[in-house]
Amino acid sequence: MSMATAFLLLICLQAAHSAEEIAFGLYRLLPYFRWMGDFAAPAFTTGNVLIVALGVWVYRFRVQPRTASAEAWAWGWCLVEIGNGILHPTWTLLAGHYIPGTATAPFLLAASVYLISRLVSERPSAPSIQA
Repeated sequence: MSMATAFLLLICLQAAHSAEEIAFGLYRLLPYFRWMGDFAAPAFTTGNVLIVALGVWVYRFRVQPRTASAEAWAWGWCLVEIGNGILHPTWTLLAGHYIPGTATAPFLLAASVYLISRLVSERPSAPSIQA
């Protein structure tokens, strides 16, 4: 699987992760959404849709055409998703109950690690210096 395909897989998994968070109401557990009242669910949903839309944009206009910034975008996305993949299960363990997003978080972690392996293996090697 190419780096671009692995990135697209990660974006698809983020879409599933966002859907899980929305469907099971993660926003209800986040203090900064409590003050929003009736606007909390739509605001949280909009934020998640924008995250996935950004991922699609990055894939289409940076990663797929292999622009000069493609690797930086992919590495950045990996770091965010690794955090997601670690923090959700950790929060669930500490809370002692299911936290929305935990079911899909390990897939984000695994896909991020795989994407990193693609980034490293597809990086052009430096020319060797002959003595």
